[in-house]
Amino acid sequence: MKQVLITNNKEEWLNTIPFCFSSIRPAVFETFSVYAGMIQHLDLHIERLDQSLLVRQIEVDIDSKTLKSQIQTLIQQYDTMQNLKIRIQASARGYSITGEVLVDWPQEYYEEGIEIIDAVFERPTPKAKYSTPIYQYFLNQVKNKEVQEIIFFNKDGLLREGNITNVFAVFGEVIRTPGQNILEGIMRQQVLKHPDLKIIESPITRIQLQQADEIFLTNTVKGIISIQKWNTWESQSMEQSKRIRKIFDKKMN
Repeated sequence: MKQVLITNNKEEWLNTIPFCFSSIRPAVFETFSVYAGMIQHLDLHIERLDQSLLVRQIEVDIDSKTLKSQIQTLIQQYDTMQNLKIRIQASARGYSITGEVLVDWPQEYYEEGIEIIDAVFERPTPKAKYSTPIYQYFLNQVKNKEVQEIIFFNKDGLLREGNITNVFAVFGEVIRTPGQNILEGIMRQQVLKHPDLKIIESPITRIQLQQADEIFLTNTVKGIISIQKWNTWESQSMEQSKRIRKIFDKKMN
């Protein structure tokens, strides 16, 4: 993994970001992908990083122009045909940028869908993307190695979001997604804005989700992910999610 650490206006290339820095709390972060040298939605990620810093009341000097230049410098350390995952993490001590070659999920996950489980949890500050051990805690509870993601409901049984994803459900010709008390993912925003897609933001209960024809997830690095199985629910179709994935695969190529 190639990384750069910026603290107190000092830039230093490192093989390993010091644990004392990368694990510090509170910290906010953004993760995004680079395909063949092309950064996906960088301005939106920087905008959300600024928002997260504001919500979490973290003061750190980040200049957008400088940050973009440093990201480009990091990308240039790799082969231009390599797809990358870039992470920016910021705290009061400064910020770090890390890059690694993007390891895609197996193609079968996209063709056949993945298995998910659920838990009861609601993000305390949904307008900020920040480091917290709670999500790793939930992942550590997963005993079934076939499970790839966890979706969350609040205590009243309303669907919120996934561990690293947003959730969409298909009911006949209608596609719905929760719109309250969630982190509004960048890929989710792109799906909602697409002129060829008609999606309704509305509450979804646990019972309603169990009646969905399709469930799919969105993530800025993983893309559009069909769900094959959730507890006793099994997908009857993946037509809509695969159609939407084709739209965004074309945009990234």
